[in-house]
Amino acid sequence: SDRTNYRRLNKFFEQFSFDKKVRARLLGSFLPDESWILTMDRTNWKFGKVNINYLVLGVAYKGMAIPLFWYLLDKKGNSNYHERSKIIEDFIEVFGLKKIEVLVADRAPQLPR
Repeated sequence: SDRTNYRRLNKFFEQFSFDKKVRARLLGSFLPDESWILTMDRTNWKFGKVNINYLVLGVAYKGMAIPLFWYLLDKKGNSNYHERSKIIEDFIEVFGLKKIEVLVADRAPQLPR
């Protein structure tokens, strides 16, 4: 079944450790040494009956977005303020604030109340 295949994939990838900050540095090393236009979006698709929901932070480059950070959202629906803040904080920790020219997202952030 689709759910069984999904579990097998998860078990396979649990055997490997991918440090997200090292991965982001590697991907960023291929991009121009200037400030970047960052893109933030949530993507959701189905693998059989399983929803796969990611928050992605990328760099706009030559008409596409190169993903640098992505987080699996273990829920249905949109990301929240804390998830969006965390992905930006991780970017700043790796690349610094000066690397951000502008952040483009598809909706205004909702501030905590």
